Amino acid sequence: MNNGQKLVLEALKYYGISETINGKLNPKIDEMLDLFRIVSIDTNWDWCGSFIGKLLADICYDEPGSLVARHYLGIGLKTDKPVLGDLVIFWREDINSWKGHVGIFINFEGSGVNVLGGNQNHTVNVKRYDLRKVLGYRRV
Repeated sequence: MNNGQKLVLEALKYYGISETINGKLNPKIDEMLDLFRIVSIDTNWDWCGSFIGKLLADICYDEPGSLVARHYLGIGLKTDKPVLGDLVIFWREDINSWKGHVGIFINFEGSGVNVLGGNQNHTVNVKRYDLRKVLGYRRV
């Protein structure tokens, strides 16, 4: 089994969990903070990067994750032909901003890409994103 397949299987363990429970940060999501030594945060935290970082740590991948989605443009190998389990990194708000989103490539659909990720409508799920916002694909 390759790292991408391992990543998908790990992510599916979290599928459907919500960011909050009764208005408080979900303890399963809060565990991801431990990886980055963050003590506490509010429920408006953008946690897609830490979700991927946690998954990479869980599969014993040897490159560190980050809270910052665009960090993932620098790990693994660049690919222009993503397959199931590759990372896909997007820009958010502005292509030149530091802000972004990262998730796991599932497939292409029309003018979009289906991504398994965290903090997608405040849950772990599969969501479709516009291909025009893709910054890159990385194979771990």
